[in-house]
Amino acid sequence: MAAIVLVLERVCGRSWHELGFRKDTLRDSLVANIGLSLVLSAGIVTAFAFGAFSGSTIHGFTLFYPFYVFISSPSQEFLFRSVIFAEMERAGLRGPATQVIFSTAVYTFPHAIYKDPSTLLVVAAIGLIWGFIYHRYPNWYGVALSHAVLGALSIAVGLV
Repeated sequence: MAAIVLVLERVCGRSWHELGFRKDTLRDSLVANIGLSLVLSAGIVTAFAFGAFSGSTIHGFTLFYPFYVFISSPSQEFLFRSVIFAEMERAGLRGPATQVIFSTAVYTFPHAIYKDPSTLLVVAAIGLIWGFIYHRYPNWYGVALSHAVLGALSIAVGLV
């Protein structure tokens, strides 16, 4: 789906810059997202060490993590941040609250398949944080990296 949307966005005239593939915000985006990832990773690992999570439910499917890190997370960030923010910008919806809340809602909705309210709360919370960071430093690379790291770690410890 992300590949199809990428082609459509480019055919419709969206630039790489509009879609968050930018150099001008790369450093700040990486600093913000790596900082966030380090702080939350430390919290997740500490909670796991104290028995807050039971461990991953993914056993024996070793190809899951490369798929998640290199395809799923980057695709989600492209669809739910890059495209959504670019489309809202073009539509004149430039307010941070509008962009962040709408992108978070659209990002959270597909996670309802897990049928777990706590997973939805975690997804919505991190979606809000990534949305604020993306609004401040519109850059796909930083948020995709953070999503891959935090998502893989959360799945590994059984948080989601």
